Amino acid sequence: MRNKLSMIFAVALVALMAVPLSAAVKISVVHAVPGVTVDVYANGGLLLGNFKPETVTAFVELPAGTYDLQVYVMGADPSVDAPAIELLGAELPDGLHATIVAHPTPDGTLVLTPFVNDLSPIVPDPNGFFFNRGSGRLAIRHTAAVGRVFAEVGRFRTNLIEVGRPPQVSLVSGQEALYPSLVSLPRFVSILPAPSAEPAIGPAPVEIVPGKMIVLYPFGPTADGELKVLVQTISIP
Repeated sequence: MRNKLSMIFAVALVALMAVPLSAAVKISVVHAVPGVTVDVYANGGLLLGNFKPETVTAFVELPAGTYDLQVYVMGADPSVDAPAIELLGAELPDGLHATIVAHPTPDGTLVLTPFVNDLSPIVPDPNGFFFNRGSGRLAIRHTAAVGRVFAEVGRFRTNLIEVGRPPQVSLVSGQEALYPSLVSLPRFVSILPAPSAEPAIGPAPVEIVPGKMIVLYPFGPTADGELKVLVQTISIP
């Protein structure tokens, strides 16, 4: 499959240009295509070889500039084989801190979706004072090959109390729900196919960590027909 993603990335780059400038670009790559090991090339050179599904890379620094990104099934010959996914002429500006996710859309098309990571200071959650806890950040990024889902994040739960019915956030493929500041207590996260349906994922406990952004990537279905979640932890400077 050959998929040129100029439209998807062009929209994202409008947001990227608002990121403050610094010395380099920092990029992480997430492999959320079930069952396919790939090789990732940047400007004709191998960037990630034998890149297995369900892998979240550490952040790497790259020079700012223009990049051609191509994803091949592992072992393919770039000189004769067509890439499974192709992104040409991506402008990565100074100061960019982003995660790029390879994943299928609901119609099975393979795409690369970039997410800009919010590294702005975390404003303390007022509830943190009551519980003597700090605050962290949570993001849920829809990268599963299913249609609209509804994310629920429980307000918080301790051994003594559970507070509130969690609100729902509607997400389609490639969208993000961002919770900029949450008190650092366990949150119970669910992903539902419809507002009143049984969860496809969860409710599962997610520990909110002071000074960190926890990012959840629902993906799949996998070979067993289940949706799963990849987790990324990002430090807020």
